[in-house]
Amino acid sequence: MDIQYLLWLQELRIATGGVFDEFFNALSKFAVDIMPFLPFVVFWCADKKWGYRFITSWGVGELINGRNGLHLQQSWQYSAVTGET
Repeated sequence: MDIQYLLWLQELRIATGGVFDEFFNALSKFAVDIMPFLPFVVFWCADKKWGYRFITSWGVGELINGRNGLHLQQSWQYSAVTGET
C-alpha cells in the first residue's frame, strides 16, 4: 500500500476534526466481534450448502493468513532478532 494514500487519509481525518472516529471505531468493532459469526448464521439459518462453502473458505483463509495456522515470523521481525538485513 502506498504511504501517500495513508497520509491522505490521515489528513482527511485531521481536517474533519475526528467527526467520524466513533463511526469507524464501531464499524471496526462490528467487523471483529460480529462478522466471524456470519458463516455460522448462514449455515444454521439460510442454506447449509452455502454455509459449508462459507465456513470452508473462511477456514482456509485463516490458515493461509497464519492466524490459526503456522504463526510464521514476518521478515522484519526475523531481521530485528538476528540483526540480518
